[in-house]
Amino acid sequence: MRLHPIYHSHVSDKKRIVSYNLGMAFAKFYAEKLLDIPNLTHVESLKEFGAIDFHTAVSGRGREPDLVGQCTNGHWHVLKLKGCLQII
Repeated sequence: MRLHPIYHSHVSDKKRIVSYNLGMAFAKFYAEKLLDIPNLTHVESLKEFGAIDFHTAVSGRGREPDLVGQCTNGHWHVLKLKGCLQII
């Protein structure tokens, strides 16, 4: 996999969106193939519905998990995605 030349012309905000979407796509792919998780749910959406709560307040951005999913044998998995772009 390699970056398309048009990526380099994007401003940092647009690059962040591309990175975020790629991260979500790869998380879905690996969760399904390696962990047998057919569906992933955003933690933020569960918080909005009041379906999830954290016992201790966590300060700072990026400390909460991003996605949760249940594998076919019933075990729950929590995923934290980290985005990073390094051009070599």
